[in-house]
Amino acid sequence: MNTLLLTWTIAPNSWVSQIWYKSSSLDPQKRLKEYAQTLIFYITESEFDALVFCENSNYPFPEEKKLLIDLANYYEKKIEFLQFEGDHQKTLEKGYGYWEGECIDYAFDHSELLQKTNSWYKITGRYIYENMNELLESSIDEDNLFFRWMWPLAYFCVATAFFKVSNTVYKKYLYNCKEELSLDSTIEAKYYSKLRNAKIDFGKLKVIPFRRESATTLATSRYHHLLLWLGGWNMDTQIGKVLDKLLYKRG
Repeated sequence: MNTLLLTWTIAPNSWVSQIWYKSSSLDPQKRLKEYAQTLIFYITESEFDALVFCENSNYPFPEEKKLLIDLANYYEKKIEFLQFEGDHQKTLEKGYGYWEGECIDYAFDHSELLQKTNSWYKITGRYIYENMNELLESSIDEDNLFFRWMWPLAYFCVATAFFKVSNTVYKKYLYNCKEELSLDSTIEAKYYSKLRNAKIDFGKLKVIPFRRESATTLATSRYHHLLLWLGGWNMDTQIGKVLDKLLYKRG
């Protein structure tokens, strides 16, 4: 079963927002509309069998939720909505990665659908990967799939906008690592450090993800693709291994 976790923040807290979000992306209704459009895409155009949505601002949207559940039922897909209020103070102290890690951990703790599968995909809530079915087909034999980029060009990270992970690896190596973050250590670098030190196979990314641009997302798809390419999307290449040794530092 192909299971997808989408992380959402519909109404970013105002003082957190001033640091990490563009002013144009703060309107909850605009953000909800984009999240709904993303969800509709994965329900109607992807081969995911189960979809989990975890939202960390506890923003109410009962009417939209009912419509989305009805749509999922029509396409015979399982769907689960989880909501909670994130820890704003810790996010301010430890950086935006705490916000993201907290949301993933909450879903891991509370989602019945995630616990019913051996591995699952995670995508940041408003990102639409237009070649998602191709990505699914190419990664069917991978228990874990992480692609790395250099951001900035000082050390390697794994992209947290899209990855696939087994429950075993997530629970043993990535769960609760948000508590180890600081303003000087990103979640992308921390995930990479944990996986690399544990000698976890990153998997082989056979298809480059193509992300649709959004009016309010922080990075354009072109920039996203460039970072992936610079990081060496095929980590079996010799240059990828050399760069890994030269530029790696612990997150």
